[in-house]
Amino acid sequence: SWEFFRSVLDGIQDLIKILDKDYKIIYANKSAQKYSGKSLEEIVGKPCYQEYHQSSLPPEYCVTLDTFQTGAPHNSTFTTLEPNGLERHWEITTFPLKDEVGKIKYIIEIVEDITERKRLEYQLVEAERLASLGHLAAGIAHELRNPLICIGSIAQLLDEDTDKNDPRKGDIQTLIREIKRLDKFITEFLDFSAPKGPDPSLCDIAGLMDETLVLLD
Repeated sequence: SWEFFRSVLDGIQDLIKILDKDYKIIYANKSAQKYSGKSLEEIVGKPCYQEYHQSSLPPEYCVTLDTFQTGAPHNSTFTTLEPNGLERHWEITTFPLKDEVGKIKYIIEIVEDITERKRLEYQLVEAERLASLGHLAAGIAHELRNPLICIGSIAQLLDEDTDKNDPRKGDIQTLIREIKRLDKFITEFLDFSAPKGPDPSLCDIAGLMDETLVLLD
């Protein structure tokens, strides 16, 4: 039965340790042995916090004592800094192992690497934040379009009321073109939340260059 139990634990990727009330290691599965860099014979009987945290006392996030005191499972999370400088996030869960009369004899400690889960959670939060910013920006764009329509309408009326020989005629028409360009930009910005396929069209390169020269003037 013990060989079967041990083979099951050794097949689990999480770090699994069985500890006594003094935090001494009774058993550690293959993953826990690999993480410590030592064989089972080298770490059995040694305090868990000494072998895995290089500490003289249990770390504050250790919940083994809580399970001994309450008889209930407990869990906690913590972060370690690996030799390569990268952070790894862990979740530790402890369960009581009781004898025939219900007295807690050992604690089974399961430590799971949740680094990837934390990364995905961070990406989800960032995506939600960017989505909120997108909604806010879309609202601002709508508010900009309202006065822009008003300005464009007034510019159009000025153009209609201005004689074609008036020297201001060109400036007014430039103003109208720039208002239309800004309105097109706002439209494209709003369409960003609902992307569409490309919409190619023919254009007069010489005309675009003339408009650009007018702006530079």
